[in-house]
Amino acid sequence: MPAAAALRTLRPGGRLVNLGGSAAPTAPIDSATLRSGSLRLLGYTNNALTKPERAETLRAVAAHAAAGRLTVAYDAVPLDDVPAAWAAQVGGAATARTVVLPGR
Repeated sequence: MPAAAALRTLRPGGRLVNLGGSAAPTAPIDSATLRSGSLRLLGYTNNALTKPERAETLRAVAAHAAAGRLTVAYDAVPLDDVPAAWAAQVGGAATARTVVLPGR
């Protein structure tokens, strides 16, 4: 569980911000870890942003992308190799995001 592992690495007074649940629908948190480090846990959603805030954020991200300042590690996988790529994701062996390339 990535959230629980991340919580254990925080220094005293640290904060963990939960942005989503792609790794699992739940995040088991050890209350002793939370209390002993005086840690903070915060949930975040873009739904709390106003429309102008969301628009400005998207403009900023698009500008960073257009300038080449954003990169994402990914493995390009031909459509025929999706079962193996999915197995790697499920088994924890994947080292990057998987991008499926239809027609290859």
